[in-house]
Amino acid sequence: YGFLNKANVISIITLTSSLFMVYITVMLKDLLSNPYRKGKKKGKRKAKRVKNSISTLTFIVFPIYFFAIIISINLTAKGDLKVSELQGIIGILESVFGIYIGQIILTLFKKEEKNIL
Repeated sequence: YGFLNKANVISIITLTSSLFMVYITVMLKDLLSNPYRKGKKKGKRKAKRVKNSISTLTFIVFPIYFFAIIISINLTAKGDLKVSELQGIIGILESVFGIYIGQIILTLFKKEEKNIL
């Protein structure tokens, strides 16, 4: 009925790992695009600081997302949820969290356009 078998576990890992890999890719790209330490030389831009509200919201949203997935998997393993319901819940959680992270990435990591004129 709702219990997890090997195929279900693989399906859950596939659903959750794809979006996770996107996050890892963005973080790695940012790390590799700025490989040098910031110097104190003239003309160097200061690193931008993120507002406390964005930081706090991220520290609230991520644990909620993480625990929602863990609770959903646990309920399915106990038999309280069907596997198809779990896949739907994970799909919704991944979509909502993906939209949130997408907005954060676009806001914080977009390249500044240089005005040619």
